[in-house]
Amino acid sequence: MNENNAEVPLPESPGAENPVPEHPVTSAPPTPYTPVQPKRKIPIIVWIGGCGALLFVCAVAIVAGIYFGLPLFGGDPIVSVVPNSSMVYMGVDLSQTQSENFGEIITVIQELADEDTGKTMAESLDKLMQDELKMSFTNDVAPWVGRYGALVITEGDFASEDVKMMFILETRNKGKTDEFLTKFVAALEKEQGMEFEQSESNGIAFYTDKANSTYDDDMVIARNGKFIYLANSQDTILASVNLQKSDSLGSLQSYKDGVAVLPKARLATVYMNGNTLAEGLSSFFSDVYGPGYASYMENITTAGLSGMAMSLSVEEEGLRMDTASIYDETKISEYQKEVLATDYLAPKADALLPEDTFFFMGSNASRAPGNYTKVDNPLYSSDMEESFDMLEQQLGINVRELFDLFGNEVALALGPADDGLFAEAAEVKIGFTILAGTTNEAGFVAWFDNALNKVFTQNMYTEYDISETKIGEYDLKQLNLPNGSESVAAFIYGADNGYFVLGTSPSMLESGFSGTKTLANNETYRQTWAAFPEGSVPYLYVNVTEFMNFLADNAGAFGGSDIVDVQKKLQKIPVVALSMNNTTGYVQSVTMIVFIDKGEQTR
Repeated sequence: MNENNAEVPLPESPGAENPVPEHPVTSAPPTPYTPVQPKRKIPIIVWIGGCGALLFVCAVAIVAGIYFGLPLFGGDPIVSVVPNSSMVYMGVDLSQTQSENFGEIITVIQELADEDTGKTMAESLDKLMQDELKMSFTNDVAPWVGRYGALVITEGDFASEDVKMMFILETRNKGKTDEFLTKFVAALEKEQGMEFEQSESNGIAFYTDKANSTYDDDMVIARNGKFIYLANSQDTILASVNLQKSDSLGSLQSYKDGVAVLPKARLATVYMNGNTLAEGLSSFFSDVYGPGYASYMENITTAGLSGMAMSLSVEEEGLRMDTASIYDETKISEYQKEVLATDYLAPKADALLPEDTFFFMGSNASRAPGNYTKVDNPLYSSDMEESFDMLEQQLGINVRELFDLFGNEVALALGPADDGLFAEAAEVKIGFTILAGTTNEAGFVAWFDNALNKVFTQNMYTEYDISETKIGEYDLKQLNLPNGSESVAAFIYGADNGYFVLGTSPSMLESGFSGTKTLANNETYRQTWAAFPEGSVPYLYVNVTEFMNFLADNAGAFGGSDIVDVQKKLQKIPVVALSMNNTTGYVQSVTMIVFIDKGEQTR
C-alpha cells in the first residue's frame, strides 16, 4: 500500500495507560498529485535521419541525383539476415536511382505534387536532417551508404500497433559508418532529448535508448559487419545477427518463387507472408462486410496463399508495378489449381469497340467459367447458394443459369457517346458496352428477357417496350423506357456472332461493329501493350488523357472548374494499364504501368 495512504493501527481498549485520544487519529495528508507528462512516439525523422537513405524505403526511393558509385550486379544480401517468419519485408535497391529515367520521372512526380522542383530531393533531405539533427545527408550518410536498404516487420499485431521492426542498411565503409553512429547518437541526445546507454553483446556494440525520458519507444542502434541496424528491440537485431541461412527469407521457397517473376532491375521490393495478408484482409472485410461475411471473403482471397511479392521499377515508359501471388500446392483446392493453370489469351473484344474508348477491362481465358470444377468453387459455396436462392425467391432470377452461359471472354468499355440513356436522359455524353463470349446465344437472350420482365414488370411496375434492331452484322434488341410523353432508348442487348451484347449507345456499338477505326487499331492502345513484358496479355486500359478530356467537356456534370485543374495536373500521365501474366507453377502475376510523359523538365 502506498505510504501516503498507510493503514493506521487501531488503538488498544481504553484504560488508565491508554486514554482515549482527544482527537481521532487520521492518516497523513495525501501528497498533491503531479500529472505525468505523456510520452511521445519517436518521430520518423529520428528513425530515418541517421540512415537517410532508408527514406527510400518509406517514400518509394525518391532521392534523385545522388550517384553512389554502386555495383550493378549481385542480389539483395539483406534477405539473408531477415527471418523467414517475418510479416513484411520492404527493400530498396539504391543503384536504380542512378538512371536518367529515374531523375526525369521524379521531377514529373514533384510537379504533380506541387513540390518545389527548383530543389533536388537530396537538398530537401539535407535540410530536413539539418533542422532535426544538425546533420547532413550528403556529408554524413552518402560517404558510407551501400546499395541495399530494407524495413522489416518481424512480428506483432498491426491492430494494436505493437510490432517489432528494424531498418537494415548495407554499408560500404565500416570506419565511416562507425564515425556516423557516434555522431548520430550524440545528435539524438542533444537535439531530440534521448538518453542512450552503450552495451556489448555477441561482440556487437549497441546504443539503446530506454524510452525513459521523452519517447515511448525503445530505439536500438548497432552495426554488425556490413549492416547497420535501427530497431525497437535489441532481441530483434540479435535474431538477425545469429540467423541461420536456411531460416532466412532469402531461402524461403515462397519468396524465391515470387521474386522470380518480378523484374530483375527493381527499385523497391515488398514481400508479405500469407498469414499477414489473411489477417489484414480479415480486418478489412470485417469493417466493410461485417464479421459473418468476412470469413467467407477471406477464404476466397487467401485460401492457400503462402505469400505475395510486389515490386516497383522505373522504365523508359514510366513506373512499373508488378505483383506475384504465390500459392501452396498442398493447401489449395482442385478448383484453384484449375484456375491457376488457365492461360490468358489476347482479347478479341477490343476489335468490336470504337477507337475513342477510354476505359477497357477484359479477360479472355483459355477455359470458360463453366468448365471449372464446381467442387470448391466459391460461387457454389453454401453461403453463395443461399444468396442465389434468396435472389431467385425475391426477384425470380436464376443466377446459376447465367454463370453457365458465359464463354471464355468478357469485356467492359466506356467511351464518349452522343446518344443513348445517359446522353439523352442524364445529359452526360458517355456510354458503356459489355461483351461476353457465349456458345448459347439463344439461351443468353432468353435469360435476359426473363430477367427484364421480372425486374421491370413484376418488381418495379414499369412499362417498357422492346424493338428489333440491327447494328453491323449483329441482330439485337432495343429496350425503350418512357420519358415523359416520349420514350428513350435505355439500352441495346442481344446475342450474335458468339457474343452477348449489352450497350447504352447505338452509335458506340455502330462504331465498333461496323467500322475499321476500332480500339484494337488505336495507335496509343497498341503502343501501350508493346511496353509490357513477354507473356502478358491486356486486362485493363485507361486512356487518362482522353478520359480527362471527356470530363472537362462535361465539367458541369462532374465538378466544374475542379475537373479542369485535375486535367492540367494529369497531362503528363497519358495512360494507365494492367496486364495478366502467364506464369508457370502456382504463381499468379499481374503488371501495371503508369505511363509518364517526361517531356520538358522544369529544372
